[in-house]
Formats: sequence, structure tokens, C-alpha cells
Amino acid sequence: MSTHPFDAHPPLLRGRTAHLDRLVRASRELAGGTGGAVVVVGPEGSGRTALLDELAASTPPAVRVVRVHGAPAERTWGFALVADLAHRLRRARPSLPGALQGVLDAVSAAAPVAGPGPVAAALTALLSEAAAETPLALLVDDADRLDLDSLAVLGTAARRLEAEPVLIVVVVAGAGHDELGGLQVEHLEPLGRDDAAEVVATTAGLPVARPVLEAILELGEGRPGVLVELTRALSGEQLAGRAPLGDPPPVGPLLEKGALAPFVDADDDERQALRLLAVAGELSVGALRRAVPAIPARWVEGLSSSGLLVVEEGQARLADRIARAALVHGLDEAERRQVHALVADLLDPADPMRAWHRASALSALDEEVAAELATEAVRARSRGALGTAAAWFERAAAVSPEPATRAERLLDAARAHLDGGHPMPTAALLTQVEAVRRRLPPGPVADTTAADAASIGAMLALASGAVDQAMARLHHVVGLLAPSDPRRGARVLLDAVPAVLRSGHARHAPALLTDAATLLALDPGAAVAPR
Repeated sequence: MSTHPFDAHPPLLRGRTAHLDRLVRASRELAGGTGGAVVVVGPEGSGRTALLDELAASTPPAVRVVRVHGAPAERTWGFALVADLAHRLRRARPSLPGALQGVLDAVSAAAPVAGPGPVAAALTALLSEAAAETPLALLVDDADRLDLDSLAVLGTAARRLEAEPVLIVVVVAGAGHDELGGLQVEHLEPLGRDDAAEVVATTAGLPVARPVLEAILELGEGRPGVLVELTRALSGEQLAGRAPLGDPPPVGPLLEKGALAPFVDADDDERQALRLLAVAGELSVGALRRAVPAIPARWVEGLSSSGLLVVEEGQARLADRIARAALVHGLDEAERRQVHALVADLLDPADPMRAWHRASALSALDEEVAAELATEAVRARSRGALGTAAAWFERAAAVSPEPATRAERLLDAARAHLDGGHPMPTAALLTQVEAVRRRLPPGPVADTTAADAASIGAMLALASGAVDQAMARLHHVVGLLAPSDPRRGARVLLDAVPAVLRSGHARHAPALLTDAATLLALDPGAAVAPR
């Protein structure tokens, strides 16, 4: 992980210090008459604008900084960038030859010109003349949104001005812009895991539960701007793992707006198809057409060829996971339930996700659906997929009508998280268990629920090194189960012995064994083996 001094800057610049160093060095060389041109390539959210912000702030006072932005509204206006610069640098225009001034006048008035050659010559001369008075740094953000005529003449000017005190930095979302060929390129690669996790931690300002962190990292794909927005979209309870994230997690209004831009012109049938794909995550093309018969084959083919949809072996999914999340969170509760119900009907009865969608479509608790979810959770746990098992157990608990069963499934989710090494969501689930236990009538079921929660809490305390707290909770288990289920109490204590030994506090093991023997003496016929 980098320890560069620029890392003191905001999280959006994490992992971008080498790029920033080179750009700042180039801006400082302007005072000596050395210019240059750099194309910064990086997708939305990769920290491009933050990089330009820092470059502008770090440029020496003797250098004039001019920033421009590509605007979709101006894409039909040829040479819009040139018209903008002709206005900003108007003090340099009187020094240009009359013919070139005439070209700039025509461009500014959106009048016809003889072609890109004269405009490129006029822009080159304008930038050169402006830099003769004061070294010039021209920073062009969102250059993909410029009209192609502007991009072409900008590339021509950049190649001709390298020997003059003009630095041109052009930011584009992707490679392949022939108009900018021959210029130095800086690629903003996705952040590594450590840097990405640091962006999330810095933005959150509080400890982030590991499953939550993993969800953010997966969705953020190493783009610092996206990681920041994803983190800001979550509440403190969600970040700590004490409240559900949702599937998919929320992404915030800024990311939603950008991700949904390609779909703004979709009609009602197309929007319904997009909602189904978003909620399902993946659907067969055949199922999609059955659900929305009015969708023509060419619609799927068009989205696929444009890179918005991925179709593999007959299965379709949205290429942009942010767009998927934005579409899901754009639905109100009733709409979301309705789409989940449609997806459940489209899936094969043997598909485990059918139960998940049935649960998401419910407007009331339902034990049949809860049992299906719990069955899938058990299967996931048997495969060693503990995070998946925890999610399914927790979902099963959410739709379980009986409090005792709900508590049992919450405890299973907590155990799965604990075994997977995720203490924060484990603690949050134990809080939910306690809330359910208080609604249980006094008796063996309530005592067993409290004992199981205490034993999981003890394991959690041991994992954090709080041995005395763990032992206190285990002794609490003895008190709860001695009257009603001593055999179960003994099993809990015996299960704790290996964890105590692993924690380096073997001195506590004899007490656990003694207490277990005492419990077994209350039930002489019991034969207990650790789980």
C-alpha cells in the first residue's frame, strides 16, 4: 500500500499518486518553456476529475489554468470547444493573423468554415499566443462528450504545441480515440484490494463489517469514485452489518443517474424487461420474451452489441451492475414485490433462487417459503459457503411467522457468520435474537434460545480476546440449561474447549470440563460428544 504524501488527499486520489506526480511535474516544467500533452484514460468513477482538481491546485501560480468540460448538449454544435476557448482566451486573438481571427469568429458564431484544417490552425495559434504571455495548462474533462470536430482539432493542436509552454491534459473514458493518437497516455487502472478497502474505510469513518466491505469492493470494481458513492449510500447500521444491505445494495443518486442514462429512451415494455433482468440478476432470453412478448429479438441483440447486455449460452444479464442496482432501487415496494413474483414464476421449480424471489414477493410471513430458504441455507453450509448460508438463514428468519423458529434461524445465521470469521454481523444477529427471545413465553424454549445466543456470544468474545467475558457467558449457559436441558449445556461447554485452547488460555479448560461433568451428572444416561 502506498505511503506517498499525496495519499493525505481525499480518497478519490487513492492509488493515483504516480499519475499525479507526472502531471504536476509536467505543469512545473512549463515555466521553463517545456510543454506537452497527456491523455488520461479511465472509466467513470476512476478518479479522473479528482486528478484534474489536484493538478489544478498544484500547478505553480505562474501558470494559467484553463478548464473545460465536454457537454452532451453541445455535441451537435461543431467545434464547440474551439468557440469556448476563443472566448476564454480572447485577449490573445488580436495578435493572430486576420485569416485565423476570421476562422475563430466564424466558429464562435456557428457559421460555416472551410473544414477542420483552418480551425486546427486557428486553435493552435490561439493557444500558442496565449502561452507566450503566460504558460498555459489546458485541462479538458469528459472529452468523450465533445463533438468529434472539437476532439480532432484538439488532437492536432496538442501534437503541434509540444515545443511551446502549453500543457494539454485530456480526460477520456476509454481508449480508441484516433483523434488523440500519438499523445502520451496515462491509464487509470482499477485499484488493488488494499487501496480500494482504504477508500471505503476512509469514506465510512467507522469500522465496516467484512461482508459489507466485500459487497462494496465487488460492486465498485476498483474505481475510487464509485467506491466513495457506494459507501456514502449506506447507513451506519448497514456499514456495521447491523442492518441488511439489500440485494443489490443501494448505489446512491449520483451513480444511479449515470448508470441509467443509456436507458432513458426505453419504452414501457423495454422498461419492464429491464426491471425483470435487474431483479432476477440473470434470466434466460426465452423467459424474458415469455414475460414481455412485445420485446423484439432485435432489442436484445441491440443491447448486447452495444455492451449494455451480456448474453451467454442463452442467459442474459445487465453488463453494468450499478445499472442493475439503480433499476432495482428505482422501484417502490409494491412494484418490487410484483417483479419478484414475476421472476419466481419464470424460474424452474428446482432453481433455488425461486424461493428467494418468492420470499421477496411476500407481503406477509410464510413458513412454507421460510422452510425452503432454510433448506437452501443448510445446503450452502454443507458446501462450506458460510456467507451464502448466513444470508439464506437470515432471509428465512425474516419471513418466519413463529418467533421460536425465527430465533433458531437467526442463530444459525449467526453461527455461519462466526464460523466464516465475520464478528460484526454475528453480533448484530445476536441482538435480533435477544429481541425475539423477549417475546417468547418463559420456559425451556426461551432458556435454550438464550443459552445458544450466550454460547455464540462467548465464541465471539474468545475470537476478540475477551476471555473473561467469554467465560462469564459460558457460566451463564450452565445456569440457563442446568434445570431444563443439562445434556445440551454440557455440549455447549465441550464445544468451547477447543476455542479456549486456541485462544492461548488453556487454564480455563479444566473449569469448562468440570462444569460439563456436573451437567452430565444431572442426566446420568447422557452420552455427549462435542459437535
